[in-house]
Amino acid sequence: MLTLIKALHTLVFVVTFGAILFLLYSGIVNAITRWTTIAFILISVEVIIYISNGFKCPLISLPPG
Repeated sequence: MLTLIKALHTLVFVVTFGAILFLLYSGIVNAITRWTTIAFILISVEVIIYISNGFKCPLISLPPG
């Protein structure tokens, strides 16, 4: 179970980080597309989840075993 939680955490981190990099790229080249909107929504959802969980990762509260 712990391996699954770590894999899920890694996946969420990679997707969020990729979305942040994509937003940075879109801003630099001034190319606002549908993908830019999707990346912004993904990051916004992640931020809302993080804030609503008291600025802690919600996956930490899952049982380790």
